[in-house]
Amino acid sequence: MKSIDGVRSTEAGTEFFLGGTYSDWGLQVTLSSSSKSAAAVFALQASLNGTDWQTITGSTWQNIDSGSIIWVTGKPASYIRALQAVVPPTTGNLASAWIAAAP
Repeated sequence: MKSIDGVRSTEAGTEFFLGGTYSDWGLQVTLSSSSKSAAAVFALQASLNGTDWQTITGSTWQNIDSGSIIWVTGKPASYIRALQAVVPPTTGNLASAWIAAAP
């Protein structure tokens, strides 16, 4: 599920209702530039009701290599979205984020 699509702004990505409760997650972030972006910060947010969101990563991720997958386990939710908390500092470096769920 693609939650963030080529953005260069601080924002929550598209949210997804999964039709059930899942507890294990993968977040893959890609940057349009192949360089690592130390100042770009991402988080995975979850909700049970689609209104009240919490960051389920314990913190945000930064200094991510483009294409890296970050795993979160034991965090049940029915709604999920990615959050880009800080934009990549390189002009023109756009971020995208995909989410995968496992029961």
